[in-house]
Amino acid sequence: MRGATSEQIRSLHEIEAAADVEAYLRVDVDGVLELAAPEDPAKCAAADRVARAASEALEALLAAAAAGQQQGSPDLPGAELPDVQKLVNGGCRVERQMYPGLVYLVRYVARRVKGSDEAEPHRLILPTDLVDFKCLEETEDQRIDIGLECRPLDSDVSHLPAESISRLPRCVVGASRAGYINLFAILEAKIGTSPSSAAAAHAQLFQYTRMVYETQYDRRFAWGVTVCGTGVRVCVLGPNFAAASPCISLATEDGRAALVRLLVRWSFCEEHQLGYDPSIAYEPDSACWSIQVPGLGGAAAETFYTNEMFAIADRLFGRHTRCFYASPTVPRPGQLTSACDGAVVIKDMWPEAPEDEAADVRDEIKHLTTISAELRGVDAVAGMYPTIVAGGRVQLPRHDGDPRHDTTPAVFGAVLQRAAAAKGLGDRDMPPTIPPRIHKRVAMTPVGRPLRELASPYELVVAVAHAMRCHSEIVARCGILHRDISPNNIMFVRETDGGIRGLLIDFDHAISLTCAPAEARQDRTGTLPFMSIGNLKQSDVERTALDDWESVIYILCWFGVIGLNSELVSYDEIGKHPQLKKWVFGAHKEIAAEKRAHLDNGRHFAQITDEFNEAMDPEVAIDGESQWFLSFVVEGLRSALIDNGYPHCQGALNPHRAKAARRMGGNAPAPSFLPSKPTVSNAPTGSQDPFACRAQRWREISQDLMNRLERHCRIAQGMLELTAP
Repeated sequence: MRGATSEQIRSLHEIEAAADVEAYLRVDVDGVLELAAPEDPAKCAAADRVARAASEALEALLAAAAAGQQQGSPDLPGAELPDVQKLVNGGCRVERQMYPGLVYLVRYVARRVKGSDEAEPHRLILPTDLVDFKCLEETEDQRIDIGLECRPLDSDVSHLPAESISRLPRCVVGASRAGYINLFAILEAKIGTSPSSAAAAHAQLFQYTRMVYETQYDRRFAWGVTVCGTGVRVCVLGPNFAAASPCISLATEDGRAALVRLLVRWSFCEEHQLGYDPSIAYEPDSACWSIQVPGLGGAAAETFYTNEMFAIADRLFGRHTRCFYASPTVPRPGQLTSACDGAVVIKDMWPEAPEDEAADVRDEIKHLTTISAELRGVDAVAGMYPTIVAGGRVQLPRHDGDPRHDTTPAVFGAVLQRAAAAKGLGDRDMPPTIPPRIHKRVAMTPVGRPLRELASPYELVVAVAHAMRCHSEIVARCGILHRDISPNNIMFVRETDGGIRGLLIDFDHAISLTCAPAEARQDRTGTLPFMSIGNLKQSDVERTALDDWESVIYILCWFGVIGLNSELVSYDEIGKHPQLKKWVFGAHKEIAAEKRAHLDNGRHFAQITDEFNEAMDPEVAIDGESQWFLSFVVEGLRSALIDNGYPHCQGALNPHRAKAARRMGGNAPAPSFLPSKPTVSNAPTGSQDPFACRAQRWREISQDLMNRLERHCRIAQGMLELTAP
C-alpha cells in the first residue's frame, strides 16, 4: 500500500511505534551497556583506560566551570563548555537547549578517542552536523533530534559555536544533510522527565529506527538513546525485543562516566557489536553490494553481488526479511544483477527457531533441500519451485578467529534473559519469554517476477495454477505444507516464447505434515488480506492444505478488484471497495467473520466479485455460455471449497450463526457478518463447525480444487493463444 499519502503513512507509523513500545520495550535491563564492551580483552582494556581518562578530564572541566573558571580545553573548548554544564545541571528549559550540550559531549569523547595513544580504535562516533533535521530519504515530516554516525579515525572533529547549533534552520536541504543510511544510532531528547515524556521519546526512537532498517542492507540490530531531562536510557533493539538500560543520570559523576564509557566502547568494539553485518559489504568500485551466503552442508561460503533489493525490512520487529536479486559475478556498469548469467534470489531473514539445528522443524533450507530431492524428475512442476544454490545459518567472526552462529542468544547473551524478566514502561507486565531468533540466508533459482507485472487475468490464473500444482506435489511427495500463500509468495518466469510459468516461493512458514497438530497451528502465519479464516482466528482446527487453497481465492479476488498494480494501491483506493476493505481493516477476528460471510454462499460471495474491475474480468465463452472469466474462476474455487458434497462440510458460518442469533435475542439488528437471509438449505445443523469437518476431508477437497483450477488454467491458456499478437 505504498500509494498511501505521506500523512496516512506518518499516522500509521506513529500508531505502530506507540504499539511497539507497548509490546516490546523492556526497561531497567542490566547489561545493555556491556553489549558494547569490545570482545578482544586488549581492546576492552584500552577502551576503558581511554574512558577513565576522558571522564576524569571532563569532571575537572566541569568543576572549573562551576567555580567560575571558564577554562575549557582543546577537547572541550571554552565556547562549548557552558552548554555541557547547562545540560548536566538540568538548566535547559526547552528541548532545543539540550541539543548543543549533547552534541558537544559526544564530540568531546570523539576527540579524546582520536587523541589517545592506546590500542587503535576502529572508528569515531560523531553527531550529525545538523540537529532537529529531516533525513535525505524522508518523505514524511519526521525530524530527528540528533543522529550518531560512525566515521573514520581521520575524520575532522569540527565544532560549531553554540549559537550556530541553536539557530539552525528547521529544514535544510543540501549535501550536508545526513540520511538514514548514514546513521548508526538515533538520539531523541525530551525536556520533561514524566513517564509520558519517556514513552514519547521511545516511540519517536522506534519510529525513526525502522527507517534505519529499511535503508541499511547490512543492519542486524540497532542502538538508540533517549534523554529526558538529565536522565539517559540506552536502548538495544533486536528483532523481537527492545531493552533499555537503567536510567543514567547526567547530573552525577557516575552517570556521566557511564555514558562516556559507552561512547568510547562503541569506538573500539567490533563492527557486528554495533549491529552491522560484516558478511554484507558495499563495493564502491562496482557500485554494488557483496553478500556471503553460507555453503550447503558446511561448505565454504559463496559470494554474490547485488544492486537490486526487492523486499525490504520495513518493520522494526519481526523476521527482518530482505530479498535481493544477485549474481555470482560483479555486474557490468549499468547492468542489473537480475539480468546477469547465473542470477539468483538471496533471502536474508531472522525467523524464530531453536538454537539446535536438528530440532528446527521449520527450517526453510531443510524444506528446500527436501523439495529439490523429491521433485527432481517430476516434469509437471519443473521450474515451479526454488532450487537451493547455497544457504545456512549466518556466522559471525570473532576476534580469536572462532566464528559462531548469529543468533539472538549469542548476540545478546545474558541481556536476553534479563530482558525476559524485566517490565515495560509504567511497570507493565511483559511476555515471560523471548523466543530465540536465528539469522539465516539462502540463495535460490530461478529468478521470478512479482504477479503485479503480469499482463492479463489469464496469465494470473496460469501462474497461480502452476504454483498450486507445485503446492499439491510438495504436499503429496514431500509432506510439507506451505502455510503462507500470498501475492508475494507466488511469482512467475516469462519464457523465451513469451509464455509464463508460475513459481511457488518462500517456505519460511512451512511445516512438515508429520508434526503434531498443536505445532502446526500454534502461530498465526500469512499476510492479513490473504490469511485463512482459521489462521486469522487462531482456531483449534488443524491447519491443512485447505487453508492455503482458501488464500488462493483471496489472492484472485484481490487482483480482480485492484488490478495488476496492487503494490501501488492506497488506503483511499481500498476504501472505494466496501467489501474488499473488510478483508484489510479491522481486528483479526473481525476480518475472519467478514470472510466467513462472503464465503458462505454464492449470493454473498457475489458482493466481492461485483467489485471486480472490467479489465480483470473479461467476458468469455465457456461450455457454450458467456461467463465473466475471473468471477467464474473464483466462484468455482469457492464452491469446491465451501459447497462441496461431503457431509457437514457445506457453508462457512456454523456454528456462529446459531450462537449469534441466540445472543441477539431476535430483536436487535444482526451483526455485519450474518447474512440477511438463510443460506443454502443443506447447510450443516447444530454446533458443528464446517471448517472442522472440512479439515477431516482435506485431501479429497484439495484434489477437487486442483482439478477445478487445472481446468481454469486450460481455459486461460486457450484465451492467451486466441489473443496472442
